[in-house]
Amino acid sequence: MKMRYVSVLVLVLALTLGAQAYEKTVMVEYFSNNGCAPCGANYQEVLTFLDNYSREEAAFTIYHVSWPSPNDWYYVRNEIDPMSRWNYYVSWQEGVPFFVVDGLFWGNGLNNLLGNVNARMGQYTPVEIVLNDAEINMEGNISAQVTVNSDQDLSGYRLHACLTDINCAFGPGPYIDNYVHNMLKMNPSATGTDLSGISAGGSQTFDFEWEAWDSHTADNYSLTFFVQQVATKEIFQALYSEDIAINYPSLTVVGYEMDDSGQAIPNGHPDPGETVDVIVTLENGADFLATDNLVGTLTTSSEDIVIVNGESTYPSITPGTMMTNASDPFTIEVPEWFEAEYVNFMFEFVDGSGYEMSYEVLLLVGTPTVLVVDDSPAGLDLDEYWFDIMMDSGIASLFMTSQQALLADLSSYEAIVWATSNATTDVLSWLEIASITAYLDQGGKMLLTGENIGEFEGTADLLSEYFKAEHELDAVGQSYMLLTGADDGPFPNAQVIIGGGGGAGTTVAASSITPLDGAIPLFNYYPIENVGGVGYLGDTFSTAYLAFNVEAMSGMNGSWRAADMIWQIFNWMGASLDVEEAPETILPTNISLGAYPNPFNAAMTVNYTLPATSEVRLAVVNVLGQTVAELSTGLVQAGTHQVSWDASAMSSGVYFLTLNAGSEMRMEKVLLLK
Repeated sequence: MKMRYVSVLVLVLALTLGAQAYEKTVMVEYFSNNGCAPCGANYQEVLTFLDNYSREEAAFTIYHVSWPSPNDWYYVRNEIDPMSRWNYYVSWQEGVPFFVVDGLFWGNGLNNLLGNVNARMGQYTPVEIVLNDAEINMEGNISAQVTVNSDQDLSGYRLHACLTDINCAFGPGPYIDNYVHNMLKMNPSATGTDLSGISAGGSQTFDFEWEAWDSHTADNYSLTFFVQQVATKEIFQALYSEDIAINYPSLTVVGYEMDDSGQAIPNGHPDPGETVDVIVTLENGADFLATDNLVGTLTTSSEDIVIVNGESTYPSITPGTMMTNASDPFTIEVPEWFEAEYVNFMFEFVDGSGYEMSYEVLLLVGTPTVLVVDDSPAGLDLDEYWFDIMMDSGIASLFMTSQQALLADLSSYEAIVWATSNATTDVLSWLEIASITAYLDQGGKMLLTGENIGEFEGTADLLSEYFKAEHELDAVGQSYMLLTGADDGPFPNAQVIIGGGGGAGTTVAASSITPLDGAIPLFNYYPIENVGGVGYLGDTFSTAYLAFNVEAMSGMNGSWRAADMIWQIFNWMGASLDVEEAPETILPTNISLGAYPNPFNAAMTVNYTLPATSEVRLAVVNVLGQTVAELSTGLVQAGTHQVSWDASAMSSGVYFLTLNAGSEMRMEKVLLLK
């Protein structure tokens, strides 16, 4: 690693000019808290000012203290070091924000900062800090070696070593989106390392180590060092560096291809009877080590797929570049009798340096007989929602946009989900209507879902002739509603909640419908009893029309999930699903936090999900970071949970829901209007 020298500015009247040998880096220490409203504007001013200087001219570190919010992201991870620095200067300033320049000058106004930084800039000091080496190992631990050189005796001086970051790894917060150069951990502590062993003209070398820090990637670390006289608090030299060598590669899968060219059905995924090459493109991080003898291995979750070549050797991938294994691809073979399903492809990559990386992806093998057509409005991305819904249902499906569906042979699919979501204009074009009617005339089965389909004049004939329904009301309620299975329908015990946590949140104004002759009521809105869904089992085709958004179903409190709806309706229609039983309840895959209605008046419902049983604290804080309500505390089981907050005694304004679950945190802004 290239050795870097940074000089320091020190104003000590007792020093002779001859002893002032090194140019000084000014040290700015900034005390803040992410629950501090005044800190927002002040911090932006400070940062704008400091951007006029390089970090070789002015080092900058933020300490996150306990006030006014003890939930500050950085403070909860390190309470001791920032408060020790705070107490070191506390006689000067008791609140935040405030800054200290070179341990001598303090304040919270930009003019004060400007004057003192400029006054210290460009001067000379008898102390030099040299960063000899800094690196991160594969475990994420950081080590650094520095040498302190001095033209004067350093008895009564201490070297402070700080692991800092480059950009904020949390947030954004209520007042500041991105704190930079945050202090993570001081080594060995906030009191620093004694320098009394350095006499005039002497030097000493120090080694420091830090463990990997929560939520930080290897390229988001920096180091800050400064030498401070204990008695006067004056900082004689500082050094900030982002030059931390990463001694391993960092690989990311940026693409994969199923090369089935020359096979019977060259459609980009393996089909029964085909032998297919699997090509994976890897990218190495720009600041990382080049790969050396990188080998990948492939396994799958299916015992029926034959792996012809399960090991692939990659050419060297230099930092910041991409490479494929096209010269030595993985190869698989699919048996003739294989039924369509999504298969987990598991890749393991091992480099000569000892670096290992795993990647797993679900890939379609075979051609399903169920199609999902996403006909949602432009700008609404529901791909992941529909994929998860169908995976949870256990039904292997293919996914298309409505434009792709118009070009496809729909007759090859036994059942189709056609979802328009909350589209409001040209909900179904005449070409789409023609495509749907042609499919049904050939004996298809279709579930049509969307909240504005009946409001569009062009759909009246389609709904009456093929779905045995007529539009009734444009909007039956707000974004959160309950439906129950019709008493005389096939699902009398079903409950459906649209809105709230767990769904796609796409509901704007669900519609109601009037069943026509031959229709079977499926679901009624509660408590108004208007019909929200009808079905039809005909000699030629079978249909179901749901005048609400299936993807918005929450599955809360034992209600049906969207996956349950799809499986139950197609099973009722008699579709061959290749799934004998209804889908099991699936635990959430991540932590989520939501609230409705928002804005709200007096009362709201809070939903949160936990992928694993965790110690939980769900609270409400105001804009000052003060806790105004605790909604849930203690050990909570994995799953979807719901609590209520009665804010009738609170003032109108902005509040923040904070969910702490284990080591993770989520925040949601809510607005109380009275």
